[in-house]
Order: sequence, then C-alpha cells, then structure tokens
Amino acid sequence: MAEVHEPIGGQRGYFIAGKFDQFKRNVPFASLIQAFKSLILQLLTERDAQIQIWKIKTLICIGK
Repeated sequence: MAEVHEPIGGQRGYFIAGKFDQFKRNVPFASLIQAFKSLILQLLTERDAQIQIWKIKTLICIGK
C-alpha cells in the first residue's frame, strides 16, 4: 500500500483505505465507514481555511 500512498501524499492528495473485518460483517459498509473516518482525521490536521473549504464543498454536495 505504501507504493500507492507516497505518490498521492506527495501531490497533496488524500489516501483512504478500509479493510474488511470478519467480526464486523454484520455492520453494513463497515470498511467504507473506516475509510471515511481516516479521511476525516486527515482533514482535521489541515489549516482552518482548508477545513472551511471542505465544509462548503460538502454542504454543496448534499444540497444545503
């Protein structure tokens, strides 16, 4: 996974991944939830201005 992660990070991109967990197979979309939690944690390390941009983009996408 590092061979994919490093080029993306070098271009200021975000890399997220989720892993199937046999003990959470009864939780719908558990691996997607894990991946998006990873994205949120990465976004929270950004400057406040960048977080506001993500907030606006997200609100536009959900139509609010």
